[in-house]
Amino acid sequence: MMPVLHEFCMFAQKYNMEREIKVKINGVFNLTDARYFAAAGADYLGFCIDENKPDFCNHIKIKEIISWLEGPEYVLETQNPVSDEKIFFYKEETGIQHLHISCLLYTSNAADERSSVALGGRRNIKKKRKKKERG
Repeated sequence: MMPVLHEFCMFAQKYNMEREIKVKINGVFNLTDARYFAAAGADYLGFCIDENKPDFCNHIKIKEIISWLEGPEYVLETQNPVSDEKIFFYKEETGIQHLHISCLLYTSNAADERSSVALGGRRNIKKKRKKKERG
C-alpha cells in the first residue's frame, strides 16, 4: 500500500472513531484495497460505473468485492450522465442504495440565478457580473 493511502487511513480511523465526519473512499476496484479501507473504518466505499475510467467496476466484480466485506455502506459513482436503466440494473444486481454523481454541470434557470455554480464540490465557477450602464 502506498504511503499516502496509509496516511489517509490513519486520518479516516481518527475521525471515524471520534464520529466527527463520515469517510468515503472513491474508486475502489479491488478486494485488497476494499478490505483495507473497510478495516480502517471507512463509512462508505465507492465503485465507479463509468466503463471508460481506469477504476471501473462491473456489477459482477462489485458483488464479489462486497461479499467479502462487513461494515461500510456502498456507493455507485459516475462522472457521466447515466441512464435510469443502468442505475437500476446496478442497484438490482449489487444491492447498492447510494449514487454519487460528480462534476454535474447545472444548466437550469435555477443555476442562472446563483452567483456561482458548484462542480462536484471541487470548485466554484464565479459568474461575471454585468456592469450597470450609467446614464
